[in-house]
Amino acid sequence: MKTFYADDTYCKSDKSDKTNRIHLFGGILISKIDETRLLEIISNAKSKYTHPNLPMKWNFKDTVIKDKFMEFKRLDEYKAMLAESNCWRKEIIKNSLELDYTIVCGIIESFSDDMKLAKKSKPEFLKYSFENLLMRIGIDAMNKDYETYVILDWPPDGNPQPLVQAYYRLFHQGKSSAGTTIKCGKLSDCNFFHSLLFAKCNHSPLLQFSDLIIGSIKDYLDAKLSKRQNLFATEIFELYKCKIRYGNGTMLGYGIIPPSGNPSFRGKIKKILEE
Repeated sequence: MKTFYADDTYCKSDKSDKTNRIHLFGGILISKIDETRLLEIISNAKSKYTHPNLPMKWNFKDTVIKDKFMEFKRLDEYKAMLAESNCWRKEIIKNSLELDYTIVCGIIESFSDDMKLAKKSKPEFLKYSFENLLMRIGIDAMNKDYETYVILDWPPDGNPQPLVQAYYRLFHQGKSSAGTTIKCGKLSDCNFFHSLLFAKCNHSPLLQFSDLIIGSIKDYLDAKLSKRQNLFATEIFELYKCKIRYGNGTMLGYGIIPPSGNPSFRGKIKKILEE
């Protein structure tokens, strides 16, 4: 059995971008055995600061995290974790490298600077990126004897339908929302679980770990695209780069997946990954 835990976030396309035009959606594919070991790594790191059941995120300043610590009257512990965030984030990711998991992340850029239009386009971005992720995971699951589960963070807007519809089509029909037949065929023939599953990131340490990965990819790309330095994000990216899905000697299109229909943006990502 393997499970894909995925989350999404946004970043700037360049210094002048005020709308966070780039959408990232991805996470980790991990076996049940390694999942148990990863949970232990996460718990051990959290326990140095607070109760291991409390949540973590790459962006630990997020008010959702602070509010949860305040709910349980652990604000001092939150402040300690915030001050030491580089230490425990690096510890968790570094210790995870002994495990067998694969990182896959879809990246898409909006063509519009209009906030309302960008917000309206979000469901289509989600659907497109999600389909690209499932196609890659499906290819890897072809002719394998393990069952694959897909668990996503519950959408902040409360609307899971774009994701549910995408999963349904690929599972039953083997076709994307654009009607394209995917290489692996129907996900049902690749031993995927019959339903897409959702959880809350606050309650799932493995979704929280996916948030660490995707959040750090966001900060890494954001810095590169804005032509500035982020030494910590770069250090972390270099740590887990070996876990990103590869094919034909490259991450591009295999583990880091920009759309082929936007050659300019794809070229920028390619250049960054080849540095």
